[in-house]
Amino acid sequence: MKADEEIKKEIVENIRIDLCGLQEKIEYLLSEIVSAETVEEVMRKKQLILLLWLDYMPMDEASCYFCLLDERTVVELDEVEMVCQGCKYAKMHGYCIDEDSDYAQISRAREHLRKLIQEKYYGGERYE
Repeated sequence: MKADEEIKKEIVENIRIDLCGLQEKIEYLLSEIVSAETVEEVMRKKQLILLLWLDYMPMDEASCYFCLLDERTVVELDEVEMVCQGCKYAKMHGYCIDEDSDYAQISRAREHLRKLIQEKYYGGERYE
């Protein structure tokens, strides 16, 4: 399957927009690390950076080739309820909204990693 040039451009643009938002937030947290006076402050800010990275993973419709392709098809056909019906990704990986799809498994792994970072990376302990 040949990739559509317009969809590729849209994905790149959408990821770049998100990347700018991520960079702005991380730069702020990095400045907070620079001005931190305790290891605990550094650890908390670094924990926030790790969580931000997860938040900005390009796993949404705006960065999905097939969602953008199907969205274009739906607009042309004016059949909004049929968005996922012909999804080529779904044929190999399951519908994203299905609990056992590959996308859902990746999403659960990301949430598991989020929980681990929240609970294990830094939990408020003091370093002496």
